[in-house]
Amino acid sequence: MIPVELTLCTSLQIVNFSNNKIVSLPKELSALENLRELYLSHNALKSTEEFDLPVSLKQIDLSFNSFDSIPAIFLTTSLSSLEYLNLNNNKITSLTKQNDSEDQDC
Repeated sequence: MIPVELTLCTSLQIVNFSNNKIVSLPKELSALENLRELYLSHNALKSTEEFDLPVSLKQIDLSFNSFDSIPAIFLTTSLSSLEYLNLNNNKITSLTKQNDSEDQDC
């Protein structure tokens, strides 16, 4: 688990938590309003429904995790600044969002 106290470092622009055993992220991650790049490859993430991401995010690497579909957060307008999304080497079998209750497009 990533310590919630990290969210007090509001000037962070790049965070790399690759190659850990992270299974969840703190909801407060969205408080990092200057965050541009987030690297979470080679972890144990299965879902992003439990957390919010900062709208400033331009790149996120979620490769080598355990997603079986595209996380809903990436199929909404909330991350309109996102330019790069890596979901390589997951268990994705469907190109639909995890939470079908929201019917918004990119």
